[in-house]
Amino acid sequence: MRDLDQNEIISPEKYFADNNFESSQVISITYDESKKLILLVLRYAMTPEFIDWLQGKDKPDSPISDFRLLVFKGVENFKAEGLWIQTKQGKADYSLRNSGVYLIDFIELKSNAELNVLVNLTSSSKMRFNFKDFYAKQRFGYAIKKQGVDEWDYFDTESDEEFDFFNPFIL
Repeated sequence: MRDLDQNEIISPEKYFADNNFESSQVISITYDESKKLILLVLRYAMTPEFIDWLQGKDKPDSPISDFRLLVFKGVENFKAEGLWIQTKQGKADYSLRNSGVYLIDFIELKSNAELNVLVNLTSSSKMRFNFKDFYAKQRFGYAIKKQGVDEWDYFDTESDEEFDFFNPFIL
């Protein structure tokens, strides 16, 4: 698993300018109001292997998947519209395992006193919030189809360690 150094200053402006999240699959969203924290887990769509796979070029059974964990700290003014998201006592959760599929249309980052982000999702759903700090992790995995069922096992490309598609970062 490729892990960005937590001591490394990550510029959200540069990160989101360098990474196009269009059509990325949302695996989970966790918002904790008391910790002022959002965890957004995605399967990143704009990899060369995935684009080739979608276009029918060199079409393996399963392309390498690029999983991303986006961590937003110092979160305030969280608003979610049109999401199938459960909110209880200052916490909100969405999981692909239990809900419908969301793909990201775009992430718009606006700079002001605090960074403001708008994540537009399919089906006119969106979330908006302010944040102070940003951190990201990345993990590459490949899948092997299980015998006789329409399910897949996922493995880390570096260690061959099996991991849960719905929780690739063990949150």
